[in-house]
Amino acid sequence: EPNDADAYHHRAHALYNLKRFPEAIDDLMRAIHLRPDDAHLRAVRGVAYREVRQFEPAIADLEVAFAHEPDQPDVRESLVICCRIRAWRLANGPEPRDLDRAVALGRRAVDLAPGESNPLNSLGVVLYRAGRYDEAIANLDRGFIASRGLIDATFRFYRAMAHHRLG
Repeated sequence: EPNDADAYHHRAHALYNLKRFPEAIDDLMRAIHLRPDDAHLRAVRGVAYREVRQFEPAIADLEVAFAHEPDQPDVRESLVICCRIRAWRLANGPEPRDLDRAVALGRRAVDLAPGESNPLNSLGVVLYRAGRYDEAIANLDRGFIASRGLIDATFRFYRAMAHHRLG
């Protein structure tokens, strides 16, 4: 039945469990076409996009799911991860840099998980890359406190570089 959103939905879950993510995404696209306001379908597709490291469509779907159901911790956590990784890649990765988008995504991750060290540290690095050294240091310091002193050496290095840039 080509108009049965539930059939596409259930098959997408089966494909996801088999780690056949592109096929699961295709079925979820069909289900979402039939039920565009279904937050669960958006959340599942967002996580499937995350699995294939397509972070922009993952973020778009997870934002829709989060807007409809903000009290879903799995959606929030996936959105934080996607925003953090995409921000890092836009600031540091091999693809063309987009520091404005990276800062926005880093801030979004921190807004969604304000007391967690990974989003704070990632935002600190992104702010360093954007030349906002005071803000970078502040976020890296907050990340250090949130991690209870168990911070990765990479973030200490960025903190030291930011202090060096400030003289």
